[in-house]
Amino acid sequence: MADDYAAEVENFKIGADSLACGLPTHTGRPVLTADVMEDPSWLPWRHMAMRHGYRGCWSFPIHSSTGAYVGTFALYWPEPRAATADDVRLADLITQSAAIIIARDIDAARLRESEERFQQFAGASSAGLWIRDAKSLEMEFVSPAIAKIYGVEPGTFLGDMKLWASLIVPEDRESALRHMEAARDGESVVHEFRIQRSADDVFRWIRNTDFPLRDDGNIPRIGGIAEDITESKLAIEHQGVLLAELQHRVRNIMAIIRSIAARTAEGVASVEEYKEVLAGRLSAFARVQALLTRGPNTGAGIASVVQDELAALAQNKDQIDVNGPDVTLSPKAAETMTLAIHELATNARKYGALSTSEGVVRVRWKIIDKQGARWLSFDWNESGAPARTAPSSIKRVGFGSELIEGRIPYELKGHGKIVIEDGGAQCHLEFPLQDGGSVLETSALRGVRLCLGERSI
Repeated sequence: MADDYAAEVENFKIGADSLACGLPTHTGRPVLTADVMEDPSWLPWRHMAMRHGYRGCWSFPIHSSTGAYVGTFALYWPEPRAATADDVRLADLITQSAAIIIARDIDAARLRESEERFQQFAGASSAGLWIRDAKSLEMEFVSPAIAKIYGVEPGTFLGDMKLWASLIVPEDRESALRHMEAARDGESVVHEFRIQRSADDVFRWIRNTDFPLRDDGNIPRIGGIAEDITESKLAIEHQGVLLAELQHRVRNIMAIIRSIAARTAEGVASVEEYKEVLAGRLSAFARVQALLTRGPNTGAGIASVVQDELAALAQNKDQIDVNGPDVTLSPKAAETMTLAIHELATNARKYGALSTSEGVVRVRWKIIDKQGARWLSFDWNESGAPARTAPSSIKRVGFGSELIEGRIPYELKGHGKIVIEDGGAQCHLEFPLQDGGSVLETSALRGVRLCLGERSI
């Protein structure tokens, strides 16, 4: 009867008009029917009793210890039968036992679901999760991430804690164990220590969060979360270096700008000329900074530096004759050369070959071997400049000459020479090609007093 009957009543609704055996679910009280053929409430369901061959039906609700309904216990009798007090007491014992068994099954199912969720969480987490016995500190559980963080095989740390402790660098080991003791005493602690992975001998920074796992006031276990924070440590350290470098660069930029402004004021005759010359020099300085800040230690091609400065000043393209191999200058050389070429180009536009349509600026560079190293040899030659009047006195050298004859030896460990002839300026520079930081990493331009003759640049 059981299987057929269960299949027949499976989809019946629970409510006031339920089968007598379903009423306990609705009312929460036992329903005891001595004879279904005599009970008017059974009239809609008598055909089922006749088909399955029962007359008496006793139904008892099953409640958990918290009072929650968890099932129904039903008895069916082939003959009419009234329930006695002893029958009711026996049914109570059965329903109480059933409630305990059902509750255990429900708790076990929930525990399995909880463990499955925890395993999924632990397996997906990039942080390592672990659980230790609080008394022995033996590892009882480790998530897969622990193996990756520590560079060991999965399950290596299960059991004796000595292997885990041996990977901690000696200087940090005592502190790490002391924080674990704090967790055993009931504290939640966060601490950091270094390990040296045995698989590759690489040092890593670990941040551990240790905490007690309580059970009825006791601490039978401690748990923890381990994170590899090596990259974060390096990023913070790098950020500090960048901040210090930024502060240093800003101070030096301001010093260079002050030097440019002061030297510009010494060689001009009016406020308007000062404004024009200063703007040109600052623009050249800004252009090279924009070029060099595209990435760390980015250099600049000398061809680009020359073309950028000359293109805007020449009256026609035939006035510029530029040729040389592809050479990338270090940041320091690029900054110094940009300012020097700007001064040469500006002087050519005002007084030299580019001040007339017939003038030509010829620029050549090549790589030479000197003192066992690669050097850049750079020549700037002007022709067709307007005739010059004889100098009335020796003049102090200008900002451009300081760069060429003073800054090249100082910053680039090379040498430079500029001569103003009838056809225009003639300049020769040589310096070793080598890696070099920004000129901003050094002090600002220092004053250099030189005498050339008729005109300073």
